[in-house]
Amino acid sequence: KGAFGKVMAVTKKDTKKTYAVKLLNKIRVLERQSYKSVLTERKLLSVIDCPFVVNLRATYQTDTDLCMVVDLMSGGDVRFHLTKE
Repeated sequence: KGAFGKVMAVTKKDTKKTYAVKLLNKIRVLERQSYKSVLTERKLLSVIDCPFVVNLRATYQTDTDLCMVVDLMSGGDVRFHLTKE
């Protein structure tokens, strides 16, 4: 869970591959005026090819959420591990 929404693990039915879906609540993004950050994140993830950064596989939106499908990397994010150390 984060400031704008949550991340869920999902499995693609035809390939059985597991991904993470980041759901960003549209109202929260607008209330906090963070739409530029969200758009920048989407743009950067779509062009970056790095083994240390998740790969963006797809984006879509629902009535309430902006959604980013990325490779699943379980175990926590970089900030979590840096804080732990």
